[in-house]
Amino acid sequence: TTFVGAGISLTSLGGNGGALVFGLQNVEGTYTILGTYPATGCSRGMGGAAVITVNPLPGPISGPTLLCAGTTISLTDAPSGGTWSSTGAATVNFSTGVVTGTAAGTATITYTLVMTGCFRTVVVTVNAAAPPFSLPAAICVGSTLTLTGGYGGGVWMNSTPTVASLNWLSGLLTGIAPGVTTISYSVGTGCSSSKTLTVAANPAPITGSSAVCVGDSTQEHDAVAGGTWSSDDPAIATIDPMTGTVNGLLAG
Repeated sequence: TTFVGAGISLTSLGGNGGALVFGLQNVEGTYTILGTYPATGCSRGMGGAAVITVNPLPGPISGPTLLCAGTTISLTDAPSGGTWSSTGAATVNFSTGVVTGTAAGTATITYTLVMTGCFRTVVVTVNAAAPPFSLPAAICVGSTLTLTGGYGGGVWMNSTPTVASLNWLSGLLTGIAPGVTTISYSVGTGCSSSKTLTVAANPAPITGSSAVCVGDSTQEHDAVAGGTWSSDDPAIATIDPMTGTVNGLLAG
C-alpha cells in the first residue's frame, strides 16, 4: 500500500492485516491509499481519504524579556485572538499579555491561537526587586540625613543634584536649594525603588523685639510667609501661631 497525496508519493508499506502507520505529515493536501498486489501489479484506490491542513504558527512574540519582581512588561503577538499563559517566576494576563514579575528567576510565556492550538513561547528573566527605603516628604536647606536601603549592595541616585546632594554609596543626603528631586536606590540587577523629596527653604531671621513686659504684647516678623509661630514656654509667653503676636505672662 502507498500513501499518496499533495504531489508526493510516500514510502510503501506491506499489508499486515492491521493498521498501517505512515508517520507524521506536514504538507497540506488530500491523501489517499493506493493498494497494489505485488504478484500481478494490479492497483486500486482504497476507500476514504485523509485531509491534512497545516496551520501557521503565531508570529514571534514581541516585547522586552527582562523585568524586576513587582514590575510589569507588555508582550504582543500577531494575529490577535490568542491567549497568554505562563510558568515560572511571572504571571501574565491571559488576554492583554501584561507580564508581572513575582520572584527572581525565569518564566516561560506562551501565546496560543485558540482556533488551531498553535503557539509560540519566550523566556523572560525576572530580577529581584530593589528594597523599599524610608524618606521624609521634605527636608530643609542645609539639613542632612543618612538613607538606608532594605539590604546592602545597592547604590543611591539623585535626579537633581542642584536641589540636594547625595553620596551614592553612603546614602548621606544634604538639602542644597528649594526644589523637588527624585531619590532612587538601585541594586545590581538594574531594579530600583524611588521616592520624591522636597527641599524647603529655611525661614529668614526673625525680626522684632526680644523683650516684652508682663501684661504687654509685641509683634514678631519673618520675611518668609506661610509659616506658623510657637513658644517653647507658654507659661512665660504665648504667641499667636498665625500673627506672631507675643503676650508676656511671667518674668523669664
